[in-house]
Amino acid sequence: MILAAISGGEDEKAVTKKPGALVVSPPPITRLRPTHTPTFWAAPEVSVVFADGCERAYVPGEVSEVLVEANVGGVVRIWLVAENETIAASTDREVLVREVKVMPGQPEAFMWTFDMSPGVYALRAVLKDEFGDAAAESYCLFAVSEPPAGLKEGTVTPTPTEPPPMPDLVVSAATLMDAPRWDQDENVRIPLYVVVRNMGGGDAGIFKISVSAAALPDFQAAQPVPYTVEGEESVWYPFTDKPLLPGRPAAFRGEVVVPTPSGKYIFLWVIVDSCVGEEFAPGGCRVLEEDEENNIFGPIEVPVP
Repeated sequence: MILAAISGGEDEKAVTKKPGALVVSPPPITRLRPTHTPTFWAAPEVSVVFADGCERAYVPGEVSEVLVEANVGGVVRIWLVAENETIAASTDREVLVREVKVMPGQPEAFMWTFDMSPGVYALRAVLKDEFGDAAAESYCLFAVSEPPAGLKEGTVTPTPTEPPPMPDLVVSAATLMDAPRWDQDENVRIPLYVVVRNMGGGDAGIFKISVSAAALPDFQAAQPVPYTVEGEESVWYPFTDKPLLPGRPAAFRGEVVVPTPSGKYIFLWVIVDSCVGEEFAPGGCRVLEEDEENNIFGPIEVPVP
């Protein structure tokens, strides 16, 4: 599928491609159109749109809200597609930027900053079915244009704005709810209660937590283990189901499963906004935070029963 850029009254050669980046030459792009619209372009099952509109151009640094909706609910993965010529064959130019849980008829929202190089892009929303496969997908086309010439020459002074407040996720508590026990498969099951709090000034989008375990109090030797919370799709990683507001907590109650420990103690670490198990992990994972260095809690010393 070919994506073309239309700029008011100019021909489509205003879009050029240079090695390593997509560049849109002046005049700025004012509208985008697909020349061959695929059947899943506006799938009724899932949609992703900017609050300020798709099929238009944004300038670098501009911010807009993204709305994600699925009529039957489910997990939706949001990809950034950076490709000027085709979407269908652009897997090497796709970056997973977010995974959200959407309730039927209830849009989820997050903020987006247009900090990419000038070029033609799309947000691709993929709704996963009960087996984790893609069930439906939709696109939101947009462009990032060159700043106005006056701005580049210094004749136009932008109005200074305060950066938006950012969230800061920390594990404020992680305690055993009951004594650990052996199961019939020779695993040790540890009932664990975890509280995550947003200590920053901005909302935190959907995130997950993970647990790692080791026989010694050395995080570098720790390996991920399942943390199973009732009602979650994954037996390894529980997710939040809505944005976490500043100052608010999110609590998780579940069981950590450690296979056949050999020592007298098990040492656990809890990681919030974890990248563990992500095939295409965004930088710092799903939530951009004030402090990305305070997401690990531990070690928690647990005696082997």
